[in-house]
Amino acid sequence: MKLLNSILIIFLFGITQVYSQSAVRESFNYPLGTYLDNKGEAKDGWGGPWILFDSSWAKHYNVFIVSDTGFSYNDKINFPIYNTGHHIKGANKTAWGYQRYGRYLAQRWPQKANAIYWLSCAYQLERFTDNGWALVSVYDSTKELAGVGHEWGNDWIGIATYNDEGHSPYMTKDGPQWLVARIKMSGDSTARVHLWVSPDPNGGEPDTNMADARGNWKLPKGFNRIVVHFGGEGVGMTMAVDEIRLGTTWKDVSSPITNVVNEHPFLSYKFELMQNYPNPFNPTTKISYSIDKKTHVKLTIYDLMGNKIATIVDGIRNPGIYITSFNSHGLPSGIYFYKLETENQSITKKMILIK
Repeated sequence: MKLLNSILIIFLFGITQVYSQSAVRESFNYPLGTYLDNKGEAKDGWGGPWILFDSSWAKHYNVFIVSDTGFSYNDKINFPIYNTGHHIKGANKTAWGYQRYGRYLAQRWPQKANAIYWLSCAYQLERFTDNGWALVSVYDSTKELAGVGHEWGNDWIGIATYNDEGHSPYMTKDGPQWLVARIKMSGDSTARVHLWVSPDPNGGEPDTNMADARGNWKLPKGFNRIVVHFGGEGVGMTMAVDEIRLGTTWKDVSSPITNVVNEHPFLSYKFELMQNYPNPFNPTTKISYSIDKKTHVKLTIYDLMGNKIATIVDGIRNPGIYITSFNSHGLPSGIYFYKLETENQSITKKMILIK
């Protein structure tokens, strides 16, 4: 009997462990000017880094860049966010282009009867068209399940089911917005979802009867990945995302709560040279750098022997983040160096050309 009880305790403990979920948070606190690809580690509820896994462009052509400008935090909405200034922003480069970046969770969030999950994010669109989409979604590996944001063909923010049961009339595709979804699992293949657009983070758990959108998601096995993706016919449309959160309570997505956050008009930068991407490369690569004050800037390419190959930047620059391209046409494979110089500072990094 004691043996049977011990086995039962172990079994029940195992069940508890399987369905125990840790809150997940992504604030995009990565180096400014770098691409999202391969950012993040397997910790804090995540199973690994962000990966560009589906794109209409070549794999090396990343779009989402870590930025501290262009996200209009303002006093029109209350964000439950500490504004570090870092977020990601991407722009559609070609008509009918698309990008999907996914990050695996440390464990599957299962389809368990009556389990309640919360998903939230700060979200902003610019120059958007209805013939497109921009979503923060839950996936089963590479299979798209559902998400929050602007779905294809609709002039509103929804829950990406294509059969939402209703929308509040003030909902628009414009940002910034704070999107909050409550996901209640059924135990079979569906989940009941309620979405609020910019609810009051200090007002307590929002009432499902007052949700801005509601409907059902098909989540037969739950989900194990968070994906940020956008695309469509609009050239130049942009999507900015910040503070993705996933948890089992309202508190997981709404705290720490701050007052209204305003973007500081005087952003500070540091003198920094980022690793080129892609690396190794052929034939082109992108080089990002930031300048902490107005000064004369030179960005020069050298070969392994120290011979100057090209000067791709030579002029006055204001404080900020810059991205430039280098084309290796006519150069042989090998190791090269790129050097960023101002009046009293310099940084050199190595890059590899493989043809």
